[in-house]
Amino acid sequence: MISDEVVEEVRRRADIVAIISEHVPLKRAGKDYRARCPFHEERTPSFYVVPSKGFYKCFGCGESGDVFSFLMKRLGLGFMDAVRYVAERVGVEIRNTQGPDEDEGLRAFHEANAFARRFFEQTLWHPERGRRAREYLASRGIGEATAERFGLGYAPDDRQAFRTAAAQHGLDENVLV
Repeated sequence: MISDEVVEEVRRRADIVAIISEHVPLKRAGKDYRARCPFHEERTPSFYVVPSKGFYKCFGCGESGDVFSFLMKRLGLGFMDAVRYVAERVGVEIRNTQGPDEDEGLRAFHEANAFARRFFEQTLWHPERGRRAREYLASRGIGEATAERFGLGYAPDDRQAFRTAAAQHGLDENVLV
C-alpha cells in the first residue's frame, strides 16, 4: 500500500505536461497545451493540458483528470501502478509497497489492451456502425448503463478497421498479435 502522503508528494512533483507528452504530441497554446485527443478520433485538437492546475480535459469526448487518471486510461494501469510510474519519473522513492512492480515490457500490451477496449466501445456507441449491436443488446434487456458498466463493445464487419485504427494510434502490430 502507498500512503496518501506519498501519493500527494508524487502528484505535487509530477510534471503533467512532460508525462502526457510521452504519449501525446502536445503543442503550446498560451499557458496551456493542446493536442488531438488520444481517447477518441478527431480532426482538430480538443484535448487540453493545464499545467498550472495539474489536469487535462478533452472538450470533444469529455474525458478529464489528473496525471494518474491519464495513465490509467491510456496505459490500462491500476491506480497504484500509475503512482509508481510517475514516482519513478519524478524521483520519489516508494517504500513498503505490496505486489511486484510492473514489468516495463508489459506496458505496450497494457496500452494496446486499453486502446482495443476504447475502440470496440466507441464502435458500439457510434450512431450508424453500432446501431444493430445496440438493437441486439436492447432486445436482450441490456441498457446503456449496463453495457458501459461491463465495458461491452462491438467489432465491426470491416476486418481491417481495428488494425487501421491501431496503426494510426502508433501501436505495433506484433503487440496486437
